Amino acid sequence: MALQIDLGEAYRSLARCRAMSARQPGQHFAAMENYGKAEAILRPLAAREPRNPAIQRNLALTYKLMGDLQSTRRAFPQPGNVPPQRRAWEASWQ
Repeated sequence: MALQIDLGEAYRSLARCRAMSARQPGQHFAAMENYGKAEAILRPLAAREPRNPAIQRNLALTYKLMGDLQSTRRAFPQPGNVPPQRRAWEASWQ
């Protein structure tokens, strides 16, 4: 379980690095994708261990950072040639 927590934290850290450069085309999507990977790892752990504050904190922080990135999304220019699959995925986050 500790390895899964570390992996979730690693994906979240990678997402934060990509979010810092979200003004570059594709980085917002890459950051959200990594936040999604962190969430997919941490959510089942949080459900299995509801009294584990480390897991709950990590999941909550992941959701917060996803929301922060999403709230700034509208301030950035849209990339010109984004594949339709990516546009559909990004639209689901708006």
